Amino acid sequence: MAVFVAPSPALAALTSEDNTAVAASAPSDTSQKISVAGATVYFVDNGDTWYVKDTAADGRSAVVLWENYINFERARIGTCANKLGNGTWGKCAKDYAESSGIRAMACTYDFSAGVRGSCSDWEVVKGEIIP
Repeated sequence: MAVFVAPSPALAALTSEDNTAVAASAPSDTSQKISVAGATVYFVDNGDTWYVKDTAADGRSAVVLWENYINFERARIGTCANKLGNGTWGKCAKDYAESSGIRAMACTYDFSAGVRGSCSDWEVVKGEIIP
């Protein structure tokens, strides 16, 4: 799976951690919500888990793009794609440093055509990313 944003020079050295979500139920912690037409994303800090729901029967998958910051430096980047279909929840478990910051955006993506749909704005879901 491709990262959907053109990397800046600072990102060039990072390898994207691209994951396909496994089937899941809706998260019980819904405090960190990001959404765009066709995708709803929750980040659950306890367990560092992304929950991604495909909310439209449009042929696109729901995806979260995330960036992890340590000491205000971008340290990791990645995606979690729900390819399970409309109305389904998927999850990806990660392991972020406790003191790190994370920002993310919800997007849709048509994997068969290799075309990105719409994306939300970036939102900070944990800690701080810029001093």
